[in-house]
Amino acid sequence: MKDTYEQLKVFVERIVRPVAASEKDKLKMREELYSHALDAFEHEGLGGSDPAVALRRTLARLGKPGETRAALQASVGWESRIEHANNRVFRRSAGVPLVRHAAKVGLLTGGALLLVEALIALPPHLAEVLRWNGEGQIHIRMCLMLGLLFGTGMFFGIMYSDVAWRIFERRFGRPGDRLRLLGLWALASGTYAALGWGFTLAVSHDPIASKTLGIYWFFGSGLALLFAPLLIEMDLRERRPLAEWHALDLGDSTGERAVAE
Repeated sequence: MKDTYEQLKVFVERIVRPVAASEKDKLKMREELYSHALDAFEHEGLGGSDPAVALRRTLARLGKPGETRAALQASVGWESRIEHANNRVFRRSAGVPLVRHAAKVGLLTGGALLLVEALIALPPHLAEVLRWNGEGQIHIRMCLMLGLLFGTGMFFGIMYSDVAWRIFERRFGRPGDRLRLLGLWALASGTYAALGWGFTLAVSHDPIASKTLGIYWFFGSGLALLFAPLLIEMDLRERRPLAEWHALDLGDSTGERAVAE
């Protein structure tokens, strides 16, 4: 049988986990609900009641989970909802293969850029596109290649950042981790340089311009990737307090049945 305090945490987590809100706001919800649950449990156990009886009374006092969840959801602001939606796209859920997650992000971001280009960049050149002359074909190729470049870049970015995230998570605990991170930085920079070179060559058919842009992409992406460790560390600091809550097994619905009874 689960420890009483763990059962209280499971009850709280079952309420909070489905709420569409940022992880920061959901952590605050968990802490407040759990504090309230502990106070209620201690009050129910003052008379020397059996812990199981005190737990059932505590869960009954806390109310129906569905109603509490609905009240919490109603209190969530739009900024928190947007952050939640962003996390659902860019953060990999437990059990989802890395390649599948990276492909999903790449397709979504590349497709979104194509849509923006179709609505904003192409209309001024619609006449050339409809005539399908040389200039119109260049505009079409440019839009397609930008979407492909961005989507492919996001795919590799997710793959590389996942490996870097794991290195930071274990705090460089394995021999050669610093060398792995340096190699990862060089590999990512080289990948983006190759993508930039390929994009320019496909659109302009100019090898010299492609080579020049590829060099710019290498150094530009390399400088940008220097900020990745800072972002990863910020993400880890946000996730660490959540690890205990996310590890809870919510399969047992005893708590909710007790409230319903």
